[in-house]
Amino acid sequence: MRRRVLDLCIRFGKIISRVCEGFNSGAIVDEQTPFEPSLRYAAMKISVKAIIFDWGRTLFDSETKKEFSEAEKILALCKGRGYRLAVGSLTSIHSNATLEERKKQIEDFPLRKYFEIVAVTDTDKDKSFDEIVQKFNLPREEILIVDDRTVRGIQYGNLRNHPTVWLQKGKFANELPNEETKSPTFIIHSLEELLDII
Repeated sequence: MRRRVLDLCIRFGKIISRVCEGFNSGAIVDEQTPFEPSLRYAAMKISVKAIIFDWGRTLFDSETKKEFSEAEKILALCKGRGYRLAVGSLTSIHSNATLEERKKQIEDFPLRKYFEIVAVTDTDKDKSFDEIVQKFNLPREEILIVDDRTVRGIQYGNLRNHPTVWLQKGKFANELPNEETKSPTFIIHSLEELLDII
């Protein structure tokens, strides 16, 4: 048990170190801090009633055109815990799909059944998110946003008082938060880690 805790502490320390390096903060990470990743958000549990997920590279692999293997399990658990779910998607040069292809992907995949609201656009993701928020008819602080892009969903949520979860994984893992995007409420490296937060 002691070896497992030490291993987890070191792993978490390395994650924090990478984030700090991205900000050139010069922070020193104490690798002896007894802090397990599965407990890292225990003191920061949030009270949300709805979750907006990004589609491409968060739930769906835009390169292979397949949903991520853990996506359905996570959505089912979220739905089972009573969260209202929506998906928002922007098609762009990075999405490997046209607007019509993306709409069809979402409608045809098994993940569709979990979403109360689907919004797909090729112009303005913020406007799509605004429409989702309006349809949820909940205070913004009760709607969590999960996205792999700091300059998209994370920035949108941070500037509008939403709690945000940055899935720091894949093509945009090095797109670090900045003064414009602000820092996400939480950073995860796999969808499974979302369950530690909600």
